[in-house]
Amino acid sequence: MAKPVSLRRKALAGIFASAMVVSVAACSTDPIVSNTSSASSESALAGTTDVGKDSADLFDASASHTISLNISQDDIDKILEAYKNDDEKTWVSADITIDGTEIKNVGVRLKGNSSLMSLSGNTPGGGQPPQGQANQDQAATDEASASDNNNAANPPQGMGNRSGSTIDASDPTTLPLLIKFDKYVDGQLYQGMSELSLRSGIPSLNEATALSALSMTDQATQRYSYVTYSVNGGSTLTRIVLETPDEYYAARLGDGILYKADASSSLTYQGDDEDTYTDQFKQQNGDDNEQPIIDFVKWLDSADDQEFEDNLDKYVDVESLAKYIATQNLLVNSDDMAGPGRNYYLWYDNSTKKLSVLAWDMDMSMQGNAELSPDSTASMGMGGGKPEQTPGAQAAAGQTDQQTSTDQQAPTEQTDQNGQQAAPGGKSGGMSTGADTLKERFLASSKFKAIYEQQYWELYDQLYGNGALAGVVDQLRTQMPATDGLSQDEINTDADTLASFIQQRTDYLASQRTASTSSAS
Repeated sequence: MAKPVSLRRKALAGIFASAMVVSVAACSTDPIVSNTSSASSESALAGTTDVGKDSADLFDASASHTISLNISQDDIDKILEAYKNDDEKTWVSADITIDGTEIKNVGVRLKGNSSLMSLSGNTPGGGQPPQGQANQDQAATDEASASDNNNAANPPQGMGNRSGSTIDASDPTTLPLLIKFDKYVDGQLYQGMSELSLRSGIPSLNEATALSALSMTDQATQRYSYVTYSVNGGSTLTRIVLETPDEYYAARLGDGILYKADASSSLTYQGDDEDTYTDQFKQQNGDDNEQPIIDFVKWLDSADDQEFEDNLDKYVDVESLAKYIATQNLLVNSDDMAGPGRNYYLWYDNSTKKLSVLAWDMDMSMQGNAELSPDSTASMGMGGGKPEQTPGAQAAAGQTDQQTSTDQQAPTEQTDQNGQQAAPGGKSGGMSTGADTLKERFLASSKFKAIYEQQYWELYDQLYGNGALAGVVDQLRTQMPATDGLSQDEINTDADTLASFIQQRTDYLASQRTASTSSAS
C-alpha cells in the first residue's frame, strides 16, 4: 500500500487535477489547496478581469467544448514567415470564442520546438543551418524532429498514428498555438488563466492518458480538454488544449518560485551571475531570483558521490524526484527532463527550501518500447534503437524529402544528442544537460535507488496493476470528439492501439517484478 502523501504534496498535485481527473470511475476531484496557496492565488488575481468566470468550465470532461479562432490571413502568413525565415515566434492579435464566450484582442503565436521543425527554414534537407553549427540545442531539436518523422512512418506497438506532429502550413487548424489573454489587454484572464496552449496537429490519446496518470498519483500536472476547433469558420478539427503554467498557476502552488526549463537549459553550474541562468530557467512568478538554481547546481557540481548521498535532500525533495523519474519510465516518456526538449518545470518551495521537478509536455509518452525495463531510460530513438523500416515507408506515411533526410539522422542508443559516440555507462562525450546527470547519479546511488524502486512498484500498482490506465483510455475514447478532420473510427483505432500498448506494458512489468522477487528470495 502506498504511503500517505503529505498535505503539501496533495496541494501541489490537486490544484492541477481539479477539472480533468479521469479514473476508472471517470470521477473529478476538487483541488486540495493549502491556506498559503489560497492566499497567494487571491493576491495574484487582484486587479485582473476574468472574462470566462460565467462560462462553462473548459476542463469539465463531462461536457463538450468548442473553440473558434478569428485571425486574418495576413497575420497567419506573418507568424509562419517569421518562423521560417528567422526562427521567431511573432505575436499577432486575434479574436477567440471559447464555449460561446468571445474574447477579443488576444495574443497568438506559434508554440513548440521540435513540433515546428516542418515549418522552419533551418531543417536538414531544406534551408541549411549556419556552417559549422553543432551546438547541443540544434542537435536536440534535430533529434526530436527525427523521432517525430520516424514515428509517423513506422509507429511501434502502442503508438497511435496521430501523435500530435501533424502540422500543415496550409491548414491553420493544425498549427500549435499559444493563446495569451492578457497580451494586449492588461489583466485579462480566462477562468484564472493568462495563457492556453493549443497542442499541435491531430491529438493522440497518449498525452491525455499520461496527464491523467500524473493526477491519479498525486503529482503536478496540467488540466486539459479535447475541443472541436475551427479557424475563421472553416472545417473542424479535434484538438487538445492545456493550461500553461503561469504566475497564477504558480500562485496556486503556494509560497515559492516556478521555473520553466526548455531545450536550451543546462542544469549545470555556469558561474554565479544570475543573468546566465535567466533565459535557461525562466521564472514564471515574482521578481527575478535565480539564486535557488545557482545554489543547487553549484553544490551538485562539486559534490562527490558520498556528499551527493548525504546532502541531496537539503536541496531537493528526494521522494518527489524518485516519483517523477519512476513515472517517466512507467509511461515510457522519451522527452522528459533529460530528453532533448528538457521538458520540465522546477518548483522552489520557500518554506522547505527544496526544489521539486514538475512534469511538462507528455506527448511523447506511451509510444515507444512497451518492454522498457525499470532500469532503462526511454530515448527519442524509440526506446534505444531505431526501428527497422521497409523501403518507401516514409513516402507511404506522407513524408517529404526533407523529413526523410531528417529521419536518416535519428540517433541510436549508441550515440548522444550531438551524434558523438557514447561513453561507457551511457554517458556521452557531448555537453551534459545537467538534468541527465542528476538522474544518472540519483539512480546510481544505492540509497536513492531503493527509494526509486519502492516508488516504482507502488506507482505500477496504481496505474497498471489495477487497470486504471486501461480505464482512462476507455473514457477518453468517448470524450474525444469526432470532427471533420478526425472520424470516430480513427479515434477507436488509436484507442485500441494504446490499449494494446498498456496491456503489453502491464504484462511485461509484472513479469519483471516476479523475476526480481524470485532472484531476491
